[in-house]
Amino acid sequence: MGIVIDMNVIACVFDEDSADHGSFQPVRERILGGRLTMVYGGTSYMAELRTASRYQLLVGELNKARKAVQVRQDAVDQRQRELEQAILEPDFGDHHIVALLCVSGSPVLCTKDQALIRVAKTRGHYQDGKRRYIYGKARKSHIRLLDLAAKAEVWGTVHS
Repeated sequence: MGIVIDMNVIACVFDEDSADHGSFQPVRERILGGRLTMVYGGTSYMAELRTASRYQLLVGELNKARKAVQVRQDAVDQRQRELEQAILEPDFGDHHIVALLCVSGSPVLCTKDQALIRVAKTRGHYQDGKRRYIYGKARKSHIRLLDLAAKAEVWGTVHS
């Protein structure tokens, strides 16, 4: 059901003029086609989204169309604080993304950030102990991840 999209690739996913759009077009197609839901939420993610107002409006429209779902902010923020104490890597600043993966149960993260990829793949960060997968380009194996994400149940949402 859901995929978390890191802000560093949101333009690649939704902007057809982006240089990397071809690699991320399958994500966009599945979201707009209703087969996949964008998962978002938490204070830090929303702050990043506000700085990209074009995409903030788009996510709002996706939410209205039930193609995006917002996870409870308080739950994401609490998990983020816990992760900030547990993950002390100096080159890492995306605790909020890992928290969003934890709280939502989303199995797939869409990103190109190598530090985030390294941390997000660590099963120990997730209460359910399940592996999280990374979508980073349009390869057959990555496209299959989108089908996995489409079948996953998203937890802790604002709107059920």
